Amino acid sequence: MIEAKTIGELFGFMRATYGHLWPHSSAEDAAVWLRKLGGYNANEIMQAADRITKDHPKHPPTLGQFEAAVGGPPPQANTYLPPPKPMSGTMAVANRTMTLVLMGSGGVKKLTLRAMIDLKNALVADYEGKNDDKFPRKLADELTALMEGYENG
Repeated sequence: MIEAKTIGELFGFMRATYGHLWPHSSAEDAAVWLRKLGGYNANEIMQAADRITKDHPKHPPTLGQFEAAVGGPPPQANTYLPPPKPMSGTMAVANRTMTLVLMGSGGVKKLTLRAMIDLKNALVADYEGKNDDKFPRKLADELTALMEGYENG
């Protein structure tokens, strides 16, 4: 990420190269260039300035032309997260049940939570593929008993 100082150096270089043809000198101009080129580093900016002044020695570049010389628009931060792994219906029911048990408890210690997660996962493995409508109640009872044993013991 460049700083205003880099844009000042760039403008100085361009004024030295193009003289009175370089139209940018105000703080407002510098702020616009900084906003557009802020994703690049100083080395990339100055290398582009060298290239563009050699390629176009008679006319200074526009901001768009300069940005293209640097390499196009700066890369944007990536907030992409991979899609979640598919979850079985039994695991979804178990997660929902555990959430309800935890919400009713007012919170648990980290060790208790870890044991509850392990128990939930083990019970899901046992019940996976079985059509047992009593599973949520059984899981809630098991989690509650475990939680009380850990928290009170």
